[in-house]
Amino acid sequence: MPASQVQVRVTARLATGSRVEMFVRSAAEQDRLATAKWSKISMEKSALAASDRAAQYRLVMHADNGDRYPTIERVEIEFQ
Repeated sequence: MPASQVQVRVTARLATGSRVEMFVRSAAEQDRLATAKWSKISMEKSALAASDRAAQYRLVMHADNGDRYPTIERVEIEFQ
């Protein structure tokens, strides 16, 4: 049975003024990922098409200055 959602859990230390955004993209085949659109994950979950067999995630880290930035400690991905 194909997955219908991907859940990305990120453990990070967020300094004051920093944040992390999560994005995911998926495609039926791995070689099609490069042209797939990125979707921002809300509530850390994203829907997948039933035909999708490959997925990528992207984390975008934001800081209000160069001294205070997020530190990523762990990324977990679960297909449901």
